[in-house]
Amino acid sequence: MVLSSTGSSDSGLSESQHGLNDKHMASFLDACRKMDSWFIKKRLALSTYCQDYALKEEIDALNAECARKEKLAQELKMRIEDYSKSIEVIVDQFTKDMPFLD
Repeated sequence: MVLSSTGSSDSGLSESQHGLNDKHMASFLDACRKMDSWFIKKRLALSTYCQDYALKEEIDALNAECARKEKLAQELKMRIEDYSKSIEVIVDQFTKDMPFLD
């Protein structure tokens, strides 16, 4: 390793710590892969044996998305109405002293 070529007295300790960290990281990643695989297998089993459940879950997700978008549309509509009112007030203020625009 690069650390052993530096000639410092504690380079062996650093190498062993890095080795342990690498082992722990590899073990952690392996555990994550196994857990991910377990969830994928469970999801596959549910979708195979309980198709109604999978459809219900998808429909619920779509309904939630529709509700979120409807709420967003309402908020945008309210903003547009506020902006329109503000623009009308500004136009009225500018044009009230200009009789030739009537």
